[in-house]
Amino acid sequence: MAKTLKYAEVISGGERNYQKVGKVSSESVKKHTKKDWKTWVQLLEKAGATRWTYQEIVSFLKTKYRLTPWWQQGVAMGFEIATGRRKAGQDARGKYMVTATKSLPLGGKAAWKLLLSTAGMELWLRPLSPLKVKPKTGFETVDGFFGEIRTVAVNRRVRMSWQDPLWEKPTIVELLLVAKAAKKSILVFNHTGIHDADTREALRLRWREAVDGLAELAD
Repeated sequence: MAKTLKYAEVISGGERNYQKVGKVSSESVKKHTKKDWKTWVQLLEKAGATRWTYQEIVSFLKTKYRLTPWWQQGVAMGFEIATGRRKAGQDARGKYMVTATKSLPLGGKAAWKLLLSTAGMELWLRPLSPLKVKPKTGFETVDGFFGEIRTVAVNRRVRMSWQDPLWEKPTIVELLLVAKAAKKSILVFNHTGIHDADTREALRLRWREAVDGLAELAD
């Protein structure tokens, strides 16, 4: 597996490498914000952002550069990763998060039906026993997790608590379904509040396997 270069590493001539910060390439950040990672890091360092909180950096990017909310967060997070204040995959509270996405060759309603089918749920929820996806429904999974479905927006979203018996506090999983065309949709699993990097890696593999399996089932 190719190694992801980080800001603190150097390339020829002793210059820092800004090709990629976290999972976002310099090309991508420039496309959406008109500035690459090297420029953003230098601008924020010059402004004194190394002494600011995360929210202060977000506020600065909003008022000074008028970035969209998505890129206010993205550039602030990238700056903290680039300067060593945050590890890739950590949120502002120091918890870890995982996102797994996949395009499905199905429209929104058809994709939702697949996700809630017995075969679909065996791939992503893996329940010990059949259940209906509705609020206040508890569940246990064959791989040792348990939780409760909190909210459901039909054809669009499921939000649930997710816990291992050894964890002190539950995490949160959100299933998001975005219809893109008559026969295409984007499936997203966001898992937040993860307590450590090792657990994050295990869950990343779990959700990656889930979306890949669902895509195969949809074909």
